[in-house]
Amino acid sequence: MSKQIIVTLPINSAMMRGTKVTMFVYNNCDKDARVLKEAASLVNAGYNVKIFAVLDKQTIPYEVRDGIEIIRVLKNPLHYRLFKGDIKSIFSRTKLKPLSELREEYGNKLVKEDNEDTQKLDQSEALSQKSASGLIKGFLRIFFRYTLKKPLMLVHKPLCFHDFYKKTKVYCLEEPSDIYHGHDLHTVPTAYKCAQPTNAKVVYDAHELYTEMSGLKKIERKLYTRLERKYAPKVDQLITVNQSIAEELIERYNLTKAPKIIFNCPEVNDKITLTDEDVLRERLKLSPSTKIVLYQGGFAPNRGLQNLIKSAQYLTEGVIVFMGWGNLENELKELTQTLKLEDRVIFTPGVPQNELLNNSKSADVGVIPYQFVGLNNYYTSPNKLFEYINANVPIAGSDFPELKRVIGKYNIGVTFDPESPESIAESLNEVLANDKLRTSYKANTKQAALDFRWENEEEKLLNIYNELIAS
Repeated sequence: MSKQIIVTLPINSAMMRGTKVTMFVYNNCDKDARVLKEAASLVNAGYNVKIFAVLDKQTIPYEVRDGIEIIRVLKNPLHYRLFKGDIKSIFSRTKLKPLSELREEYGNKLVKEDNEDTQKLDQSEALSQKSASGLIKGFLRIFFRYTLKKPLMLVHKPLCFHDFYKKTKVYCLEEPSDIYHGHDLHTVPTAYKCAQPTNAKVVYDAHELYTEMSGLKKIERKLYTRLERKYAPKVDQLITVNQSIAEELIERYNLTKAPKIIFNCPEVNDKITLTDEDVLRERLKLSPSTKIVLYQGGFAPNRGLQNLIKSAQYLTEGVIVFMGWGNLENELKELTQTLKLEDRVIFTPGVPQNELLNNSKSADVGVIPYQFVGLNNYYTSPNKLFEYINANVPIAGSDFPELKRVIGKYNIGVTFDPESPESIAESLNEVLANDKLRTSYKANTKQAALDFRWENEEEKLLNIYNELIAS
């Protein structure tokens, strides 16, 4: 598929070969589907791609995956060092192991390690054991925690992002790239500043309407709005995930160049083959006649999961299956027990990405019950929307613009009021009780799946990059 796309594009693949791309993402980049798919598509097209990410206990500082270099840096910002009493590192220059040494040391390591050495990460700016005696260091640690912790934690995220910028900048100066690609707003200043010394191109990939994310403090929202107002008009190309967010960004920042849309579609290719087996139903030991309402993904706040559980009280048939994991798992299980719905609500762990669609396809309805807690949720078009489509599962989703746009255009399901468990149940019952309607929705997902698969988005991404090279 990728080779066919390359042939049809206006820029010869030989021109791409040697073109260096650096991506930035503020997570460990172990399972970030969008970032990894975009990077792999570029590598397959002949680009040299490296990703800078954040190091944690589950990952190592350097690895190569599908031809993509992933370099992870230790999160050790100013306030972390103060709270540890590490005064010396505050006034010293950032020192990192050169990329050549990381490649030599970790290039042959195929298995991630989970140990204390990984946490130290062989980064020479990590906690210095020689910064002061243990007694003085202990005193400073207590002093700073009691006097500065509260004010510094107000700017915790900006301090973390600045630390990430300082470290990745060292590497970008060591090995400059032709294009810098920032994933989400907090990495865009890093991408832009790293591009300046060589006048390289900059891409801002807005996975979310970041300034409208729930949970942001007032000071954070103001800061991020300023950042977006500053950088969104300056980047060479802005990419986002759907039409609603694109229109919002144009209106807010008077953008003269419309953002390009890359949907969060799954890969459906020779690596992921849909089976005829009823994988999820068999895994849960459910009878063939038991109808499944599936929620797949993270158990996170503001996704309407509590109301989805409550809706089980009003279902006329079937079970609700939560397939995934997250911080709310225990709370959701307790709610299920409190409402005595253990026979109607089932929890099962998430599965690897290459097994996901084969599990999803067992469902009779896939549900997306996100709540309206801000414009970011209101404009949502999550991965699971396109995963359900590619698994040929009818959809019941919140009555929000992008969900309505897709569900309505292709006639593949129903919408509901996510604040009302009764409304959720009414929509689910409508689909579960009507075999003819459900069969029609299921058939329509096959047409939608032709439009919403990664191979199509890959072609759009490569054309964006071709335009950057040509300009």
